[in-house]
Amino acid sequence: MDCWGVLAGVAAGQHGLVAVWQVEEVGIARQLLVRRVAEQGWHRVVRGVYLLPGMALTPLARVKAVDLALAGRGLASHRTAAFVWGLRKQFTRPMEFVVPPHCTMRVQDAHIRRLARVLEGDGAHHAGVAVTAPARTICTLSGVSSVAELVDDLATAHRLRLVTPASVRRVAEASARFAGQGRLREALERVDRQLNHSQLERLGRQLLAGIPLSPHPQPFVVADEGGFVAEIDIAFPDYRVGVPIDGPHHFEPDQKRADDDQRHRLHLLEWLLVPADEMRLRHQPQVFVRQVIQALKKKGWSQ
Repeated sequence: MDCWGVLAGVAAGQHGLVAVWQVEEVGIARQLLVRRVAEQGWHRVVRGVYLLPGMALTPLARVKAVDLALAGRGLASHRTAAFVWGLRKQFTRPMEFVVPPHCTMRVQDAHIRRLARVLEGDGAHHAGVAVTAPARTICTLSGVSSVAELVDDLATAHRLRLVTPASVRRVAEASARFAGQGRLREALERVDRQLNHSQLERLGRQLLAGIPLSPHPQPFVVADEGGFVAEIDIAFPDYRVGVPIDGPHHFEPDQKRADDDQRHRLHLLEWLLVPADEMRLRHQPQVFVRQVIQALKKKGWSQ
């Protein structure tokens, strides 16, 4: 394989991009690169980084372009890292990166912060991009986000199994002072209350382990004509019996209205629901199990 073939292979693994320093590493002279860029119409994304013809300039490709321009000296961070990890769906610009204090590089369309110690053990690779690890990402987000946004980030990271709130707390407590530390602390306290919901789900599953019918192993997503209807915490899909777990936040007015709307839609789809809260699960477990069995029998199950 010639040098250009090697370069194409490199580009294939990094969103169709190549950096000038990579071109030189495979033995291609810079003047040959200049000629190839002109002849084939390579697109310059940022200084020193090109997108090969026929490749799409996606948001991740833009992030990777900055990553390549920094040549291993930086990590995508803050909102950019949140996008890479899937914590947030919105791709924001300028992109955000962190580098060590001694690094003086600047890159077009990138906001580069110089932070001490953030690169020590906090780096990871995801989607082909050098990025702050999930816990550090949330810590950096605290400086540019509201408490409500951080609560969403923590819950999403937990749902995606990227990192637990407890791990984020450990990283935050082991760090020197950083922007938004108080907001992150408040967000963690809120999430601790909400994730009690997960503990209640586990308790509900443990209580139902004694009946000879296993629920779906995970929260079950109900869809109608391809559209999302609801996610039921504990479900028996074959019988359309579900157990929604009402944690503390389910008693807030907005959440209660959303729950009522979802349960109405589930009723129209012939789901029979047995709502359960902490009082029922912890203090009336036999009543809870009996209610679930009765609902299953009503829907045709026989022991």
